[in-house]
Amino acid sequence: EVRALAAELGVQAASKPSAPCLITRLPYNTKVDFAVLEKVGMGEEYLKEKGLKNVRLRLHGDVIRIEVERSAMKTVLEMAEDVADMLKIVSRKHKK
Repeated sequence: EVRALAAELGVQAASKPSAPCLITRLPYNTKVDFAVLEKVGMGEEYLKEKGLKNVRLRLHGDVIRIEVERSAMKTVLEMAEDVADMLKIVSRKHKK
């Protein structure tokens, strides 16, 4: 409803995907570590620079999950080696 109204009013951001706070990438009741959030943000930015538009990295214990639109999954798989290297950097900081 809000997006439709924004589009009707000519707001350019109406068609952009939502960009929730990075804290939403952590499970509930997780102590917030701003260094970890910075790494998550850097990881997401890296993936966006690789051409992915709507991407999230979510941390669950020792698991880092990548969320992308179904149409982008092939792209992620094609750059799996680069993505794995980036995730290792995020993971090292996450396990601190």
